[in-house]
Amino acid sequence: MHYVRSAIPKCHGYQELHAHSEASFRDAVNKVDDFVETAKGYGRQAFAITDHGNQMRLYQGIKARTKDEKKNLEAVLQEANVPEDEIHKILKSIGDTDSIRYPTDKMWPYV
Repeated sequence: MHYVRSAIPKCHGYQELHAHSEASFRDAVNKVDDFVETAKGYGRQAFAITDHGNQMRLYQGIKARTKDEKKNLEAVLQEANVPEDEIHKILKSIGDTDSIRYPTDKMWPYV
């Protein structure tokens, strides 16, 4: 079962999206989840949260990435006609801050 590997997006060339979140006081009001959707809309596979003097949104960014990866993986699995109970097991093996790019021990049976 190499489902997870097939859902990893392929990055083509250098891409940049420089952004400040609401953690940059008086510089921006953007939320991390909005960055994920905007980056996807522009076809970006990566972006940088460049807040001033802190890393307060790093954890939120990691969780947003994982949530998006899970959504994409679920679509790939459904398209491949994987049974729903198997999809549920695969998605459950991915923690809140895990990445399908770097599988954990729980994820390895599905990679």
